[in-house]
Amino acid sequence: LAPGLGVQTVGVHQLIPHEAQGSATPQHQAAPPAATVTLGRPAERPSTLDLALGAGAGFLRTYDLSSTEGTSPLGYTLDPVSLIELQAALRIPRTGLVLGGRGALRLVGYQLVDANGLDAQPRGQLIDVDATLGWVFGSEVLSLTPRVGFRYAFGRADDHAGPVILDTAATAGTAGLVGTAFVSSSVEVRAGVDGGLVFGFDETPATSGTLSSGTVIAAHLSFRIWVARSVGVAVDGRFMQEELSFSGLATRVGGPLTDARLTRRDLTGSMGLATRF
Repeated sequence: LAPGLGVQTVGVHQLIPHEAQGSATPQHQAAPPAATVTLGRPAERPSTLDLALGAGAGFLRTYDLSSTEGTSPLGYTLDPVSLIELQAALRIPRTGLVLGGRGALRLVGYQLVDANGLDAQPRGQLIDVDATLGWVFGSEVLSLTPRVGFRYAFGRADDHAGPVILDTAATAGTAGLVGTAFVSSSVEVRAGVDGGLVFGFDETPATSGTLSSGTVIAAHLSFRIWVARSVGVAVDGRFMQEELSFSGLATRVGGPLTDARLTRRDLTGSMGLATRF
């Protein structure tokens, strides 16, 4: 999302000198039509509000748990699951400031088989919420948006089955950079990366220990194809990796777990409707 950018017009005019006496060619030959080259966004009022609603899938969700005792059998990988996400960006006029937000919901099903052969299939939900504040600057073909933000990720299982799957809530502060390339007046390509610190991580009804440190890094690649002034197609892909370290003894099942380390990876993709006002 960037301020409106103008249209660059290149005019071509050629003056033909008068030829020899008796020539039928006039002194000034008519110039060919002016050539017009459009770079970046058309010359129009920049949009104040951009919205995108998409549906897709979570293609990868891994949960790797280890400790001083070694790799834990409590790790798991989710198969692709359905995804619905809503994105919004509000531009504050005459300031270059942009307020961004994103919410995503996934309905998941777990397949659990423990060492005793207990087969459980609890259902659950994964919810991600991001809020950012950025400042846009750039040219007619490329804009950059440094930004700071807040991230909240929530996971819930309807049946904890042991408990093996825990309810989790992670909060993080982030900072990053987004670049937008205006390929033409109807096509935008956006890419960004954000990273930060996880300052809160809660688990219920058991824990993996006491959180001692955590980091998160996320990257995204998006396309906006505008088929009309205010209607377009949104295509988005995102990757996230979270590294958490705990101290002390875990209270969850699955054998001794001391000073645990948890790595969560997430890959999602969606496609949907985009609009701007």
